[in-house]
Amino acid sequence: MDKTNFIKIRVIKTVDEEKSDPKENLEQIEPIRQINPIGQIFDKIAKICLYFLVFLTPLFFLPLTIAPVEINKQIFAGILALIAFISYLIHSFETKKIAYPRTLTSLAIVLFLSVSGAGVLFSGAKSLSLFGNLSQSDSLVSFLIYGLVFFLAAVFFREENLKWLKLGFFASLFLTTVLGLLSILGKQIGFNTIGSLLSFAIFIAFGLVMILGEIGLKKDEKIEKRKLIALIGLGLLIVFTLILLNYSFIWLALALIVFIFTGYKFITSKINSFLIILISLFLSFGFFSSYLPSLVSLPIEVRPNLSSNWEVIKSAPLKNRLLGSGPATFSQNWSLYRPVELNQTNLWSLRFEQGFSFFATLLSTVGILGFLTVIFLIFAFIREVIRKKEIRAIELGIIFLLFSWLLAPNFFTQSLFIFIGLGLTVALSGSIKEISLATLSRRKIFIFFIVLIALINFSFASLFVMGKKYLAAIYYEKGIKVYNQTGDLKTALIKLNRVRGLDSSDEYLRAFSQLLLLRINNLIAGGEPSLAPESLRFEIQNTIAYAVDIAKQAALINKNNSLNWSNLANVYERIIPVVSGADSFAEENYKKAIDLDPKNPQELVNLARSLISAADIYGANDANLKRDKLDRAKTYLEESLKLKADYFNARYFLGLIYDRFGDKRAALEQFERIAEFNPNNQEVKKIVENLKAQRPALEGIVL
Repeated sequence: MDKTNFIKIRVIKTVDEEKSDPKENLEQIEPIRQINPIGQIFDKIAKICLYFLVFLTPLFFLPLTIAPVEINKQIFAGILALIAFISYLIHSFETKKIAYPRTLTSLAIVLFLSVSGAGVLFSGAKSLSLFGNLSQSDSLVSFLIYGLVFFLAAVFFREENLKWLKLGFFASLFLTTVLGLLSILGKQIGFNTIGSLLSFAIFIAFGLVMILGEIGLKKDEKIEKRKLIALIGLGLLIVFTLILLNYSFIWLALALIVFIFTGYKFITSKINSFLIILISLFLSFGFFSSYLPSLVSLPIEVRPNLSSNWEVIKSAPLKNRLLGSGPATFSQNWSLYRPVELNQTNLWSLRFEQGFSFFATLLSTVGILGFLTVIFLIFAFIREVIRKKEIRAIELGIIFLLFSWLLAPNFFTQSLFIFIGLGLTVALSGSIKEISLATLSRRKIFIFFIVLIALINFSFASLFVMGKKYLAAIYYEKGIKVYNQTGDLKTALIKLNRVRGLDSSDEYLRAFSQLLLLRINNLIAGGEPSLAPESLRFEIQNTIAYAVDIAKQAALINKNNSLNWSNLANVYERIIPVVSGADSFAEENYKKAIDLDPKNPQELVNLARSLISAADIYGANDANLKRDKLDRAKTYLEESLKLKADYFNARYFLGLIYDRFGDKRAALEQFERIAEFNPNNQEVKKIVENLKAQRPALEGIVL
């Protein structure tokens, strides 16, 4: 056995101790430090993981999932962070030392994670709050990754590591900027390795702040010529890209950072006239960006405005305001509380996963307590910077990114670099504490080993879970892709069945149930002639039961998502012709969807449509039953039009009901309103002709 793996100790005992019972006295342990090769190996492994995290996260994406950016970055960063954390644990075991950041910043992060964890416990969508969906970066798991990289950056990085960190970051920044610029100027406009165009602009602007800090905050006021030329060149490239993107708030944020930078230089040394020019330039771009001509045509990105977001926050019940509705649940709050006035805009049918900004989202999802912990975190960071009486480039960058939290939605790379930066700030301020096991009692050492083993097992289990979820995302993308491109329903179902075994996300289950409905339609239409009549009947029955069961599972996983109840209702609606009583279940579940999305006119139309279908089938031999269902459908359609007067799907079905009631004039009025806004719709033209000729509305129309 290699004896270098152990720490040598010398036990010093007093005369009294030698005479007394050894169990009643603590031994004084004097450690003799030795170089531990295994500890050094795992120290290097952890640092390498963190270097890769800084360099590759902005660039990393894979076309293996439907959302190629966010989920891939989270899985990648999570795996690297867990490997680094396992290395930290083994390093602690080998060196018999525990390093940890002991600062207000650490406390603030622990409090934020605790409040977010409590939010998951009280969330009506625990799985969503815990893991998020394919494109979200504000789930509890995301927050835990942020907290973990903060801890690792704090305990592993020191001044001597900054050179490699800077090299990795600026290399990544250059490649990210070039790839994004090529997509803007090329055919793949809008795609970049960060996410949305706004996210991309924020990240490269953060890089510009880092460049300004790197050039202007040198202690010795000297910088290598080649390095200076490279940084200036990269900065000019970023400025050119930002001019093409032209986001006013980013220019204003840059002006604010340069103002802070100028104030710091004024206090510590002198003001460079170049800084005054930069402030003026950025302010000019910020105030007059809307008047500048667009050099390229960019896709429009939408998000809730501040007033709509505030309506969602203040409309929530008091019990949800303290802890929120749970991380990653903003879309559900949006469905419940969004302003009804939005129905008169083109955004009426959109579901937003985040609000106006990350801060505005947090007030809804993690509540007042979660929001206050973030404010406490910002206070702790500012206190840390003031305490060490020095501003580095990374602190300027953090200020910029925190400002973007105030005015823009969150994205994974943004928050990851905030927490890496916070960890570096703590590390460079000398706020890292160490506990030597040699100074602990045997009982405490035993507890340490138990906790150590538990954390290592938990880390490996987390890696396994992340691997399963990522594999599920890959199979999901393959299943949807194969059906959309080839129509191969059988293969698509096999892929999504594998997904179900790996990850029980309600999003996956909804898609699976819809594919099962398509299979039912194919079976009913005789899509599998090889099956005997009895086998065909048996297959139809089994597939129907399977589709209903899968849709129910989705609804039970997340009871607060209107899409799950609407999907379950749709499954029942589609099987009304073949399953007795399915109409009642369809109506019941559409009402649940309406309760969770009360300002959405579409759900009311869906419910009305299911009633019309039931009226046609079950009312064939019962005129009273048919009239009752049509009357109720008419009521729901009228309610839908109160929410959105120009919702033509509602007018379409309302016109058909009037026609069935024999009120040709009222029916004609509805379809003429539709034709006014859809003059080229041939079906509507034919219906108008039929009604004017006193014929049934759908005569001669193949549906």
